[in-house]
Amino acid sequence: MARLWSIAALLDLEFFLGQDRLGSADDDRGLSRRDRSLYLDAIVPEQGAAGQTDNDRALVHRWLELRRAEYLAQPDLAAELPGRVYRELLLLLRLAALGSGLLLGIGVTAPLLAYGGTAPLNVTAYFVLLVLVQLLLLATQLLALAWRGLRRRKPAASFLVRWLSRAGWRLAARLERRARSRRRSAGEAARTSFFSGAGPAGAYGGLLLWSTFLLLQLVGIGFNGGILSTTLAKVLFSDIAFGWQSTLQVSETLVAELVRWIALPWSWLLPEELAYPSLEAIAGSRMVLKDGIYHLSTLDLVSWWPFLCCAVLSYGLLPRLGLLLFGFLRQRRLLSELPSMEDPGVRQLVRRLLTPLVESSGRKKEQPPPAGRAEEPAQELPGDTAEAGSVPAPLPVKSSWLLVPEELALDFPLEQFAAGLQSWLGEAPLSLHSYDDELEAEDRLPAALAREVKAGAVARVVVVQESWQPPIEEFLSFLETLRRAAGPGMVITIVLIGKPGADTILTQPEQTGARIWEMKVATLGDSEIEVCLLP
Repeated sequence: MARLWSIAALLDLEFFLGQDRLGSADDDRGLSRRDRSLYLDAIVPEQGAAGQTDNDRALVHRWLELRRAEYLAQPDLAAELPGRVYRELLLLLRLAALGSGLLLGIGVTAPLLAYGGTAPLNVTAYFVLLVLVQLLLLATQLLALAWRGLRRRKPAASFLVRWLSRAGWRLAARLERRARSRRRSAGEAARTSFFSGAGPAGAYGGLLLWSTFLLLQLVGIGFNGGILSTTLAKVLFSDIAFGWQSTLQVSETLVAELVRWIALPWSWLLPEELAYPSLEAIAGSRMVLKDGIYHLSTLDLVSWWPFLCCAVLSYGLLPRLGLLLFGFLRQRRLLSELPSMEDPGVRQLVRRLLTPLVESSGRKKEQPPPAGRAEEPAQELPGDTAEAGSVPAPLPVKSSWLLVPEELALDFPLEQFAAGLQSWLGEAPLSLHSYDDELEAEDRLPAALAREVKAGAVARVVVVQESWQPPIEEFLSFLETLRRAAGPGMVITIVLIGKPGADTILTQPEQTGARIWEMKVATLGDSEIEVCLLP
């Protein structure tokens, strides 16, 4: 069974992926070598010893553990990973939630139990304020959860939870910036936000909402704990009396029947004299303003406190514990689906781990991994010469469609481009196609692509674009046309290059332009369209 991810682990993953995204082209080549080495040197031997292979999500988790160990082993870095900050912050928030709820419960209950000896404490006021109000709030919350569940909407999306989530998020980000400013050596960590990709609108927004939901339940648990502790302390260490009264002509029989129905959740467990007051006790504790309390029996006046404590326990504390367990299970269910294997950063990481490294000279850099992780042998580029005595790998069946703007296609350095991308593009050769600037009139390429995809001859689609040119709407429409032609599941990679130089077309793009392209392409909502920088 794969190990379940935690929110702290997801934050650390986003931290390291953020560092990788901020690297240069040379760093991209180093990333492929680094991750492939981690896979071969650390992960593959473990799989061989276990006799089985991990799925991709477990593979990423093991990679994260190795990256954590490397990061924390740096002696010159004040190593503060976001996962650790999150765990410490979450512990403080949980303690604060319990403590604030406890103080609130004590603060609300203590005035209600202030007994001067002249008049009994009002049972009706205690029950309405401390039990009935909670019960109404609980019923509203359960109805909202059921309604959103039936409509297949994300639960815990109420205004209060969203507001508290955003407030907690801003607090966490402020603490994170303050922690970074105090480091002696920030290094790469200073360039990446602790909580990148986990904001309220990000991929992990649901986890944040459920975390806030759980904190609210802790407040409710503390509140009911404060009510019970204050009530029991008053009963044990002082002399208090409870009674009831009503201006309406309500019979004691009706009140006794209502009390019996309210006590159903616990009446089967406790003796009848403790579960709820008897009819005689209810009649004997009824207060009449003109008669005073001197005629009331002490046994009748003290018969109410077990009923009130059981009501708080059954209708206040236990439902909050149930909601806490429910929220925890829902959060675990979300965590079982994360990180998303459709995320471009995670997908590139898995590809770097599993794709064999190939040098432009055609010599293989590594031995194939043991059985279990099926990988195709590295394919030499055209014109390369293999080592003497080596067995040539079989030619791949599929090709990668390379779409290049028409003005760049004539002098496009295909072999140089292929050599730079071979470490993460896979073994399929590149098939060069040019597309016209008039994208709206470009219909030949999608038709040809659809035919080859139908024939099973296309591994992926690679589109070259200059990052300094803005992503216009016509190009986005062209991408949607390519998606319809390629069908679902086909990866479309946009490789950004910089302005052509004097010696080569393949220059490094600027980070600003790349960010604009990433944000614009993300508006398409297609997880199989990714934006990459020229390596």
